Amino acid sequence: MAPHVDAPRAGGERGFPIWLSPAERLRVLLAYAVQAPSRHNSQPWLFDVAGAEVRIATDARRALPHADPSGRQRVMACGAAIENLCIAAAAYGQATSVEILAGVHPEGVLARVRLEEHRRADGAEEALFRAIAQRRTSRAAFAERPAPAGLVATLAREASERGASLRAVDEGCRAAVAELIMEADRAQWSDRAFVAELDAWSRPTSGMHGDGVPPEARGRASPESRLDRLLLRLRTPRRATEEERRDRQYALHGPVLVALSTPGDAARDWVAAGRAFQRVLLLAASAGMSASGFSAVVEVPDVRTRLRAALGEVANPQVVFRLGYATSEPRPTPRRSVDEVLRYYGNDAPPHALAVRES
Repeated sequence: MAPHVDAPRAGGERGFPIWLSPAERLRVLLAYAVQAPSRHNSQPWLFDVAGAEVRIATDARRALPHADPSGRQRVMACGAAIENLCIAAAAYGQATSVEILAGVHPEGVLARVRLEEHRRADGAEEALFRAIAQRRTSRAAFAERPAPAGLVATLAREASERGASLRAVDEGCRAAVAELIMEADRAQWSDRAFVAELDAWSRPTSGMHGDGVPPEARGRASPESRLDRLLLRLRTPRRATEEERRDRQYALHGPVLVALSTPGDAARDWVAAGRAFQRVLLLAASAGMSASGFSAVVEVPDVRTRLRAALGEVANPQVVFRLGYATSEPRPTPRRSVDEVLRYYGNDAPPHALAVRES
């Protein structure tokens, strides 16, 4: 079991007890890393902790071949977990170094994060840390309340520091983007395999689950039995129409609609996009705002190409999402424990076979 350490408090004592080893410190920090968002709340990450270093890899067993055929969102989720880890380390008074290995590591490890020297967190880092617990995805309509002045410019600057670009969707092209979102939704919902995959990750109200999408997160009932699943499948055309229309309305009328892009479109770019996206979400959460993404529009290849043209973007769109003020407090989605995502934990380098295993 991981040692208990109180979260740092603004204006109070912070940091790790001096008796904790580097590996124990990383284990504490991973509890914040796993709070990162992921498609269908699949939590597709694995960690190897060896002394002061942790390696992050994707969990191939949690792939979403129909919702995320390229594995792009799986890698982005791991990038978001890396960002959480670094922010939490800063709040606990530890600097970190990050080495991106995506695309060059022969066994598919995405990155290596190492604890470095002690340092004092500043106010901005503490605010981001607190936002890890505050961040929520909301599928409900947002309140008719404008975003703070200068918010998008601040988010764009932060995204740029992580290797991505962020821009607000101009009012002049919102309608075109909203139509593309609706078209992409229709394409995915017409795929029976996609619907079956979504339903497989939908969790019933009863029981304890550490992953997946609970019913309140999607604003609808979740199947409790085989009969419920059959009835839900029969409602698929209606569900699809509801999803398409709702997303179109949200894209057209939400307070802030933004697109985050990267210059390239390889695994290293996806890690950068995930880190930038999470940092943006935490900054928005610290301002009291919630977010939700439009995943299909960047997963249907033909639609994604036309999205790039509609945005007048030369880079590669990685995520389109809306920001706003939730009218009710969204509930947090469940998370697996650190023990469930640790492949190796120790003070020495892991055995080679264990360090590279993905299944």
